[in-house]
Amino acid sequence: VAPALFTPPTRLSILVPVCNEAENIRECLDAIIIPPEIPAEILVVDGGSTDATLALAGSDRRVRTLQSPPGRGTQIAAGYREACGDLLVIVHADSRLGPTTIERIWQHCLDHPHVAGGACTARYLHPAMRFRITEILNDLRVLWCGIAFGDQAQFFRRAAIAPENFPDYKLMEDIELSIATRQAGALSLLHTPVVASHRRWEKVGYGRNTLQVVGLSAAYLILRSLNLVRDKGKAFYRYYYRGRRKAAQKK
Repeated sequence: VAPALFTPPTRLSILVPVCNEAENIRECLDAIIIPPEIPAEILVVDGGSTDATLALAGSDRRVRTLQSPPGRGTQIAAGYREACGDLLVIVHADSRLGPTTIERIWQHCLDHPHVAGGACTARYLHPAMRFRITEILNDLRVLWCGIAFGDQAQFFRRAAIAPENFPDYKLMEDIELSIATRQAGALSLLHTPVVASHRRWEKVGYGRNTLQVVGLSAAYLILRSLNLVRDKGKAFYRYYYRGRRKAAQKK
């Protein structure tokens, strides 16, 4: 039983955090299909790009660009503070929404007033069986644990999580957002596939990246339960990206 009921959404804001995503941003934006009957805006929040990311994003007339300190959660929080919508969707630059994803999210929140937010099923284009297993485990993580990751097109209502309460975390903001959403109402997993990037798996190595993601997530949840996370994920951010850089250099 959800602890709250929410009014129907009236405007949609799509938040796209970016940093040096010139190779991805146009394809990402082109995949965001917004039906004409849905009042919507797209905010691309840049965390210090040194390539053509902002110029390419700005060429889309639907887009408003913003600057923010780096860190995905920090960028999303900055975009949320400027957003006008009462329903928010987070899209990573290396993810691709399906043609009906936005419509499905909007209609789902219209039809289910007890839903505070949720995420979509993520799928990978890589043909290897190991990615099919990862897809299943991702779905089960949401269904059993109520925790979605950022590449699953997370969505939430403003009435469930106010801008000042959004987890302004350098890393692990997706876990914090999932927990906050569950505390406000029901969390849904929509079976409308979002194509997630497998580039980090390729750069770092599938086994290494799997262990790193699982290990960091488990460590974060344990430390969080002990009230030992007090730096808004900065230590996890430094460890995660330092480890990725070292692995990439070895390869």
